[in-house]
Amino acid sequence: MDKEYIAQLLELYFKDEATHKQREELFDELQKGYETAEWEELLMALAKKTACEKSYNPTDWEATIRRIIQQQAKVVPINKKRHWWRIPAAAAVFIFVAIGFSYWIFFHKKEPSQVGQKPVAASHNDVLPGQDGAILTLSSGRKIVLDSTMGNIASEGGVKVINKDGSVSYSPVTDDQNAHATVYNIINTPKKRQYQLMLADGSKVWLNAASSIRFPTAFKGKERMVEVTGEAYFEVARDALKPFIVAVNGMKVEVLGTQFNINAYGDEHTIKTTLLEGKVRIRKNENTAVLEPGEQAIATINKSTSANLTIDRSPNINKIVAWKDNRFYFQDDNIKTIMRQLERWYDVSVVYDSNISTQYTGIIGRDETISKVLEMFQKLGDIKFTIEGTTIHVKKLK
Repeated sequence: MDKEYIAQLLELYFKDEATHKQREELFDELQKGYETAEWEELLMALAKKTACEKSYNPTDWEATIRRIIQQQAKVVPINKKRHWWRIPAAAAVFIFVAIGFSYWIFFHKKEPSQVGQKPVAASHNDVLPGQDGAILTLSSGRKIVLDSTMGNIASEGGVKVINKDGSVSYSPVTDDQNAHATVYNIINTPKKRQYQLMLADGSKVWLNAASSIRFPTAFKGKERMVEVTGEAYFEVARDALKPFIVAVNGMKVEVLGTQFNINAYGDEHTIKTTLLEGKVRIRKNENTAVLEPGEQAIATINKSTSANLTIDRSPNINKIVAWKDNRFYFQDDNIKTIMRQLERWYDVSVVYDSNISTQYTGIIGRDETISKVLEMFQKLGDIKFTIEGTTIHVKKLK
């Protein structure tokens, strides 16, 4: 394939303007591998073209790209049976880092001004990012903090609860006298926490910050039903005889075996169900919709609204599941939408000292302190942040 065309595909991809066919073409080319000089030429040209003027440092870019190329001269092969958003992590990291997102490159709708280059003002200690952790509530009401409790932590309803390596799992106990009883557990992640669990049927669930899931310790009926608040990502174990159902704020998502993401934070005013693999049926009041892979159902939380279920046929999957890969992904997002995500992950409150409607696009790791994150926005010059304890003041500069 012509190098100029590959460069065009790369640029379209990182602007989220590539069609599905163009993405497939790009990843097919990545499987082949290129000589170091060829990759360096492509990446350097695109970096210079794409990078924000104030963020671009030729020395940094050259050193970074050469280091990446040396470490990954050959891109990990891609399984063609997988969708484009399921490419191997090594290949994804290669592309994202090489293009410079790890250098906090942002694209603003306006040209950045000359002000706002100073560090974010913090009157007290900086705020650290969130981490793995959750609270497990047993059927008895006993609460267990999963951040510090490890090993076999409980036995209920014919299963033992095991907490290991930042994940909870449920394993059957054949000699349990209460094996026939159906009991429910709840796992909730406070702000500044995320967690993973494996249900008794083998289904995996990832919980974002400020989220919860209520579920039976063992699925014994004709269906597998769980209840969710906040945001969760599911990889459902296939069982054609026992459908998996997620109940969330008056809506039900029914699946047999699939991967999908549900975002149902109350302060977002919508419930977004995004399908990555398989097929799901959405039921909201009188409305029903069936999703195909790569589609998103958007339901309004207001139950009085009649036309409250719409379908987005081409959502940005990378953006939607970025939280699961420990990244913030913004795409023309209003600053208030962005700050709501930061509130949940850093457990802070936000005060707006003026009316602000600025939009941003960019990718940021969720492992940085909040001052580092805010500094990237502030460098654009039209917003100033001040940290006072766990309160963030946001002010628009004139």
